[in-house]
Amino acid sequence: MPEHGFLGTRAPFIFDLIVVLLAAILPLLGFSIQQAKQKRYALHKRMQIAIGIALFAAVTAFELELRRLGFIFAIIPKENQTDTFRMVLKIHLTFSLTTPVLWVITITGALIKFKDSFREDYFPTHRLLARLTVADLLLTCATGLLVYYLGFVWSP
Repeated sequence: MPEHGFLGTRAPFIFDLIVVLLAAILPLLGFSIQQAKQKRYALHKRMQIAIGIALFAAVTAFELELRRLGFIFAIIPKENQTDTFRMVLKIHLTFSLTTPVLWVITITGALIKFKDSFREDYFPTHRLLARLTVADLLLTCATGLLVYYLGFVWSP
């Protein structure tokens, strides 16, 4: 994988790639949710599974590359490793750990409960789980972008 990114910052390639993927996946997520609201459940299901697989692959590649590069503090310039950066990173890591757990619970529950057809009795639970998952994902993205900014764009 190339060492240097392509967005004009000091970030490694994998960080830039993740930022671009997030920019692409979030509108797809919104479109998928819209499909469910319009009762196009089969398309919603396929899109959620595809988005989940894409995010899993991207995060796996990111984590492997991060380890190869020597973890986050070996990559972030020393002058950017402020108390604020460390606090935002801790918050981001918290969300990034809970997001996949919520997503797996939401998708697995839907695959089991909606296996053959839409079930009205499970819908409120699925909607609650989905809302929590989306909120968690948005917070993961927002804090991740803030980590990116504080680590590679901002100059103290």
